[in-house]
Amino acid sequence: APEDAMAPRAKISLRDFDVGERAGVRGLHYVPDFISPDEERAILAGIHAPGAESRWVRSGRRRVANYGGVPSSSEVTEPLPPFAASLLRAIADAGIVDERTTMPNHVLVNEYVAPAGISPHNDGDVYHPHVAIVTLEGAALMDFWPNDGSVTADDDRAAAPDRDERTDDPPSPI
Repeated sequence: APEDAMAPRAKISLRDFDVGERAGVRGLHYVPDFISPDEERAILAGIHAPGAESRWVRSGRRRVANYGGVPSSSEVTEPLPPFAASLLRAIADAGIVDERTTMPNHVLVNEYVAPAGISPHNDGDVYHPHVAIVTLEGAALMDFWPNDGSVTADDDRAAAPDRDERTDDPPSPI
């Protein structure tokens, strides 16, 4: 059931999954196979549950659905659906977030049709101090660039700066 989308997680040591030093991106961790195939199916069932279609909006070359509310400078105010609460609980249980940080409060689902993706952007303070990215139904390719301050929001017209590092993530990591 979507409310039980994720099995309980034991704490992990993020140091064991640190790819940031190699990639030149401080604080970047890669946890392969964080989500099992059954958990992925349960999460997708929650995302595509009856009535969920009204959540989707088009944004550039992708569709976006927010669960928990739309992030902004104010509090996120919508209760999380069970599948999303289960996912965030697993992230917290694994120690990906800890008592020194704020518990994740929303899930932003981006749907892409290859080769589309998000243009260069800076997530901004509303996502500070951490972001957990979960890849479902395919691999993710991420490029990282130094932040010179010129790109502050997702902009489909923004030119990609020279790449700093790239990660090629197979499905189901975090």
